[in-house]
Amino acid sequence: MRRILESITISGLMVLSLSCGLENPEGPNYFLDPPAPVPRDLRPSWSPDGKTIAYYHYEPFDPDYPSGVYFIDVDGTNKRQFLPKPAYGADWSPDGQKLVLQYSMDIYTINIDGTELTRLTFDGRSYDPTWSPDGTKIAYSNGEGTTLWVMNTDGSAKRTFLQRNEHGFPTAWAPDWSPDSKKLVCTMRNDSHDPGEIYTVYLDGTHLNRLTRNDYFDRSPAWSPNRRKIAYTWSKGSGNYGINIMDLVRKKARLLTKGGSSCWSPDGTKIVYCKPSEEGTRLWIVNADGTGDHQLTFE
Repeated sequence: MRRILESITISGLMVLSLSCGLENPEGPNYFLDPPAPVPRDLRPSWSPDGKTIAYYHYEPFDPDYPSGVYFIDVDGTNKRQFLPKPAYGADWSPDGQKLVLQYSMDIYTINIDGTELTRLTFDGRSYDPTWSPDGTKIAYSNGEGTTLWVMNTDGSAKRTFLQRNEHGFPTAWAPDWSPDSKKLVCTMRNDSHDPGEIYTVYLDGTHLNRLTRNDYFDRSPAWSPNRRKIAYTWSKGSGNYGINIMDLVRKKARLLTKGGSSCWSPDGTKIVYCKPSEEGTRLWIVNADGTGDHQLTFE
């Protein structure tokens, strides 16, 4: 049965504000909360066939491009609005036929033709959904203590697996799947002095492995399709940020570009990411070796 998306009423500004806070539990995020109300293209996700990028567009002024979820072809053409609501953090199903996304602080799935908007969580504090490469599960963050959860794609069998100490740590959020669907990479904090580092963990909570060790805030990890690398955003202070690529074999990271919130192309040769400026945050695409950097969205 076709669901009429426009019939769902929520406060767009409230949801966007909550999304911003949960993206960065440590405080304001320049990518989401710049100094002034400007257009922002956020949380890009590359389609499995490599042809389309889904993202959230926030627009405070231009009525021709109202806020909502958009699709754009990878050559920058055919920009079109998919969902005229503040649904955030869309991720594709492996077959490319559905999206999972955060809507009013819960997790939903929807067909790419706009039908069958299906609610999977009902707690009003779920976000950061990501579809497993094998198509069987969805991982997400939950604001009750900020931890990771996994569920079946129909919303059943919800569970968390990280054990906390008496001080409420570790906290974890922003998961992404390993290509074999056996592990998650995420941002984690182990105490109140920890700014946030990148970890991998198995779905039963074992083999917790810390990848970064610095005094930066490391977040938004994305696992490469060949399993050998992880891209992540780092920041320290105002204007000091970038995207690093961690080589999991050599255990070394290198700077890719200045930006954040990255996503790999299906073949692993390119990365789409967000680049902020005083005029707004736009999507850019760069080769995985750092060459060929070019802007994708302009308005």
